[in-house]
Amino acid sequence: MVSEVPEFVISFAKNIALEGGRALCVGGSVRDRVIGLPAHDWDMEVYGLNPAQLEKILKEYGNVVFVGKIYGVYRLINPPLDVSLPRKDRACGSGHKDFDVTVDSALSFEEAFRRRDLTMNSIGYDPLTCEWVDPFQGIKDIKDKVLRATDPVTFVEDPLRALRVAQFVGRFEMRPDPSLIELCKQIDLSSLSGERVYWEFVKLLTLSRKPSLGFEFLRQTGLLRFFPLLKSLVDVPQDLIWHPEGDVWTHTMMVIDAAAGLRTGDKAKDGVLMFACLCHDVGKVEATYFDGVHIRSKGHEMMGVKPTQEFLEGLRAPNVVIQQIGGLVRWHLSPVALPLGGANVSAYRRLARELQKAGLSMMDLYRVALADHRGRGVNVHTAKSLDALEVFKSSIEAYQLDKAFPEDKVTGGMLMSRGMKPGPEIGRMLEVCRAIQDEEPHLPAHDILERAFKVECG
Repeated sequence: MVSEVPEFVISFAKNIALEGGRALCVGGSVRDRVIGLPAHDWDMEVYGLNPAQLEKILKEYGNVVFVGKIYGVYRLINPPLDVSLPRKDRACGSGHKDFDVTVDSALSFEEAFRRRDLTMNSIGYDPLTCEWVDPFQGIKDIKDKVLRATDPVTFVEDPLRALRVAQFVGRFEMRPDPSLIELCKQIDLSSLSGERVYWEFVKLLTLSRKPSLGFEFLRQTGLLRFFPLLKSLVDVPQDLIWHPEGDVWTHTMMVIDAAAGLRTGDKAKDGVLMFACLCHDVGKVEATYFDGVHIRSKGHEMMGVKPTQEFLEGLRAPNVVIQQIGGLVRWHLSPVALPLGGANVSAYRRLARELQKAGLSMMDLYRVALADHRGRGVNVHTAKSLDALEVFKSSIEAYQLDKAFPEDKVTGGMLMSRGMKPGPEIGRMLEVCRAIQDEEPHLPAHDILERAFKVECG
């Protein structure tokens, strides 16, 4: 591990040691190295120095942000390093931030690490001596792929920890031990802000190979009740002809796992993809019915838009993200429907325009649809849908709709120069011009105009 620790971390630890203190690497960077993952953000905890002594050393590095000076937490901008002093936390309310904090540089490693959530996050590493500090056997738990609470008494004091367990279950495919499951069952998530929940979901969805494991944990512990929209998917029936895998919840879990394999590495796009796949069938809760022969859910794609947007608004997701996810939910059936319906280029271009309004591309929609159809059991019907998806993909490439969508060649100004006055008439004529451009994208603006006037004038 020594060779993997950045030089600025080692240098900082040396400066702390020169003043009589000791700096340990702690948190996610240590955990990830034990797991075998690359570490990105480095945190250090400093023992044996008081706040004034630590601040004096930090100021030598230039730009220091006092993230929570009262809590003994500091951030160096360059080099990027989060630094803290040992502390004890005691809950004084029901919220995620309702804690009394006591900074104490004389705490033992065991006392200081006890405030951390899980044993795998309660490991320290001395970059100077290469010594592991592991009072709660976190390294063994990582190797055994077990999640265990560091301190069962303090674990339940912070409700966010239950969601952190869910995303760790998904990200690291580790199993919570029975006592941790029981602890999480006791936790009330209602005091958490939407933003905190949103970012835990983002981590679970975008960093997990199998995010379904995290959501199944929420279901197992009863915590899914705090997300009624997701809970409502459980036991909603689907016709076995099109969904041999079972109910909507089972299908959704398979879809988000399939989507995890389609992420591109673009964090923003990956987040939209994953949330869209999580919510793509929420409209089935209201739309599903039995027609006497089959279970159907006609119109569920449109019916799912509003509850999806309300769910994301409750999580305080960015407006642009809500708009994009809503668009993907609304159109997620089109990549199969268009090829099966024998759609022409005009239909493809109209869909591309609708997606563009929401800041989406045809490939964004293709990935959601591909996950949707990979996330189900295999039979002749599902295989047919996958074939249609490949036609969709080849069509958007052939029609050059996988790139930035071209702007309208005919503008309102051009129409006014031909004597038309502003008003509804121009709007109708622009729609005609757009339809002609969609049918024959290589026509120049002049020819589109001429043809449009012939259409309108008979």
